[in-house]
Amino acid sequence: MTSHSSHDGRLPPREWVTATSEEAAPGRDVRSFSLITYNILADCHISPNKYPNMSRDGVKMVNRHNTLMEELAIYHGDIVCLQEVGVDYVYSLLTPAMNELGYQEGPFIQRELGTEEGEATFYRSDRWNLLDQRSLVLNDKIKELIDQSDISEDKKVALYNHCEKDTILSMMKFESKSTGNIVVVANTHGLYGKFVRNDLSTLHYAICLTEISRFCGDQQNTPVLLAGDFNIQHLSLGYKFLQNGRLDDDDISELARTSEHALVNGDELMLTTLFRDKYIHGYSSLKSAYNTVDSEPPITQYASADGIGLKKLCLDYIWYTSDTLRAVGVLRPHPESLLEPLKSCPNQLFASDHFLMKAEFEFI
Repeated sequence: MTSHSSHDGRLPPREWVTATSEEAAPGRDVRSFSLITYNILADCHISPNKYPNMSRDGVKMVNRHNTLMEELAIYHGDIVCLQEVGVDYVYSLLTPAMNELGYQEGPFIQRELGTEEGEATFYRSDRWNLLDQRSLVLNDKIKELIDQSDISEDKKVALYNHCEKDTILSMMKFESKSTGNIVVVANTHGLYGKFVRNDLSTLHYAICLTEISRFCGDQQNTPVLLAGDFNIQHLSLGYKFLQNGRLDDDDISELARTSEHALVNGDELMLTTLFRDKYIHGYSSLKSAYNTVDSEPPITQYASADGIGLKKLCLDYIWYTSDTLRAVGVLRPHPESLLEPLKSCPNQLFASDHFLMKAEFEFI
């Protein structure tokens, strides 16, 4: 592998790591493109006791905006998938600023259960045509599964309540203006359940990939990218499911053992039992871009959200179909040695408690 630093302004440099075998591939400028995913931390998730490393005013998105835009301008991905985008912020500041950088706004999808944030996607208008888009509320699909199950009505109601979360998926179909290639990009923000709702989050990803396949329609060989804050760690069963397309019986048992379940009259209602056949997806070539080119980062979130404990987690990923796309480079995150003196993020250097992730791909 080779590497170089990307650096401008006051942001600390980050290494760009490229797979050696792909570095000199002919036609790279035409066939390649890059994607960014970034959880930018919405104001609605900030309370007076959270993120103590910044002042109460400084942590507001309006005051983090310039730092965020500096970073997005430096790394300048062709397609940018953002999570935790405030409803007011996306229209008042973010979209006009992205337009100035040459981006066209794609869909903004707000969460369904009253959370004042959502997912926003932008794309470089000089490189892409947006052909189609569709959004999905995971609650609706979970309710369909519950309705079709052979359990009593009181158990269905208990499962509805237990599974009611505002996870959403935004899907877009793009056409490259230079090559005519089509790519489907999906932007998601996974269930945050303190890692005790692993059965539900994994089922969500199974549904996401099923719906992405449906969105592709007759063109099942369409390249696919699935990016976002997945709220799963890279040694988790949810990650293993995405990577392998299925879970074996031992994995399913472990998934059930490590998850909280709905209770009705003392009976546990296990998603892994009721919907065992749904824990599968058809994208056998799905791979993580970072794990392919380099390795999964040790940290993509560095935060002291409660002012006490420090969260140092890898939660953000860029997945791609490796039979239609080649991952050729990734932006390596900052080393922990640089982060430790800053105590936590966001701060004067970093606009969010997550880090911007970027990967470059090439159409095969």
